[in-house]
Amino acid sequence: MRRGFLATSKAKERIDKAVSDSNTPVLPKFTELSHGVVPEAGVPKDYKPDFDHEYNEFSADTLNYPKKVAVYTSIPARGCNDKPSDIPGGWAECFIPGELKRELYSTPGFPRVPLAPTGGKAYCIKELEEPGRNDLGLFATRLIHAGDLVVDERPMLVVSGGSNVPLPESIASYMAEQLRQVTTLEQLKQVIFHGWGTLVKTAFDRMADEYKEEFMALANSHEHDGSDEIVGRIRTNGIQALDGAGSAVCKDISRVNHSCGPNTSFSWHTESFSVQLIAVRDIPPNTEITISYCNKLAPASERATTLAPYEISSCICTDTGLSCFDPARSKIGDARRAKFAQDIIALTPPFEKPPPGTPKDAWVQPALRRFRELEEEGLEGTEYYQKTAHQLMNVYTFLQDMEKTLFYAGKLKGVYKFYEKKELDMMYFNEEEIRESPMWTMGNLHKMGAPVFVSFAPLE
Repeated sequence: MRRGFLATSKAKERIDKAVSDSNTPVLPKFTELSHGVVPEAGVPKDYKPDFDHEYNEFSADTLNYPKKVAVYTSIPARGCNDKPSDIPGGWAECFIPGELKRELYSTPGFPRVPLAPTGGKAYCIKELEEPGRNDLGLFATRLIHAGDLVVDERPMLVVSGGSNVPLPESIASYMAEQLRQVTTLEQLKQVIFHGWGTLVKTAFDRMADEYKEEFMALANSHEHDGSDEIVGRIRTNGIQALDGAGSAVCKDISRVNHSCGPNTSFSWHTESFSVQLIAVRDIPPNTEITISYCNKLAPASERATTLAPYEISSCICTDTGLSCFDPARSKIGDARRAKFAQDIIALTPPFEKPPPGTPKDAWVQPALRRFRELEEEGLEGTEYYQKTAHQLMNVYTFLQDMEKTLFYAGKLKGVYKFYEKKELDMMYFNEEEIRESPMWTMGNLHKMGAPVFVSFAPLE
């Protein structure tokens, strides 16, 4: 079957292509596949990759596909001669299940235009200035405040991936025959690389020329493990998309480098078919913008294993200047992370008046220590930071300390927007409303010596 556009004079829009699939064999997750220098890279000698899977062509507005089909489609749909600048936010070339496409278009407001960044674009792409690194990165061009939307970007390419994505039947049947001839696990992985590369190449071929150029300019940390130049870049630069069911490669966000203590967090937004980057702490001008490629709450050894495929062996994640893989530094960080997950700090104000000279917030110290450790680890983008900031905001409202109430409300703002996907209510920044709140009133009763029974625990 021909690939690309439908070769007729009436072809006004992009044509979707669908290829039937089979439940076996199933692609393993990319994290289970090889990386680094692999001696057996490439398909086995007896492997004959001469198959050509067949396509069925559908109108781009088709939503009801036959069962068990994977679809090459543009989202949002576009005309044959459209350029990325012709469609607000551009479009993504996709290789996704037909059923998923139907679900996407049933999302209310889909596909809305990606949002404008808070206060306008505030970053540039430039070379890193660290010794021994020739990478590019995103850098703040002005102060970016916690909670600001840094960018809302529609990807260039989105592909389904992981253990739930079956190979098309024609490839699967051919590979099944070839797999009988492999003798090592690595040969099996190499055959899978080849089959996956065949599928994503079709999606890549559909991309606009300027998107192809941007895509191929991205880093590839999988040049020696059997991944082809497209699969390698997806593995290196892909961002979790489709609520975990796929991977997205973006023009700008895919250039954001890793930190185990990142200053932004990213999230997928189906309604706009885009990836959003939210600042979780203030980012000064000329500071590199970072995200985490791993579970930032995991032990250092586990994070190092996850980062190895990205060729990341050292990570300067905090203001200490030490790598989070430094033995002494990781020992401290691991102990703190385990404590964050296991120890719930509940605070109860004393019933009796404290001895003279005792700070009125002496009973708050465990939560203040937790908050300080979270910041020292660069974990402002975690649920533990959100819960502790919220806890301290309430505590200081109760203690009628307006300055600290507003301080912790400001700290809460960024991570709240990321997790709740909305702005923190402005009542938390309005002194008059804070003084009229039940918590402030309760604190006033406590100050006058009335028995007040209250406990402050992190919100679930």
